[in-house]
Amino acid sequence: MGVQSATELAIERPDLVSHLILIGAAVDVVSTAPVRQQALRLGVNSVLEKPLLSMVQSFDVLRCGGAGRAGTLLN
Repeated sequence: MGVQSATELAIERPDLVSHLILIGAAVDVVSTAPVRQQALRLGVNSVLEKPLLSMVQSFDVLRCGGAGRAGTLLN
């Protein structure tokens, strides 16, 4: 959610943004892999990340209603 907002701000108001680091999971709409496989890739990637980053990302997903969204995607 924040990645899209930050990107839009950088595009619309480059005078306000000197550097931008974007971290966020997104569904690859071009990929032919099903959503379940993309979710699996996200899980594997999370294991490879630094523990603190994985924890922050997990809390952000949960805070944004990730459990409900994950259930919807996997059904």
